[in-house]
Amino acid sequence: MDRNKTKTENRQRRYIRITDEDMWAKIDKIMTLDKYSKSFNKVIVDALYYGLDALSDRLFGTAEVERPAETPPERRADGVQEEYFLEIVQLLKELIIGVTINKSMLCSLYNERERALNKEGVSGKKFSEGRYAETPDYLSDYEIRSLRALRKRGENA
Repeated sequence: MDRNKTKTENRQRRYIRITDEDMWAKIDKIMTLDKYSKSFNKVIVDALYYGLDALSDRLFGTAEVERPAETPPERRADGVQEEYFLEIVQLLKELIIGVTINKSMLCSLYNERERALNKEGVSGKKFSEGRYAETPDYLSDYEIRSLRALRKRGENA
């Protein structure tokens, strides 16, 4: 089999993902024209034909192409912008995981050190298994009081 033929055949079908709503609006408008009404592929091929040189010149040549400034996602008070809030929830979950791991490690170190100072036996295996990870009583009490105070503030807000 000819190597160049294989290269060409593999380039016939590629997939793209377009997430920009403004681009979709432009594509939809272009597709209202008779020339493009039956072929999304023709719209994309022509867009590449007219725009690929400008991009190539911008990246490898001296031409300057003005790109629109990226604007942060619009915040809506009604909570309609689901993607924005889903991303915030995902980041908060990651933060909670990190904080929980830190709390567990610090409690383990605290409890191990407390046992050692009280001349009690400390097991390396138990330490590795996380059996010393309980929150000390004084911190547990503080945590509960703080959470209750936060909930009360939330109810009064």
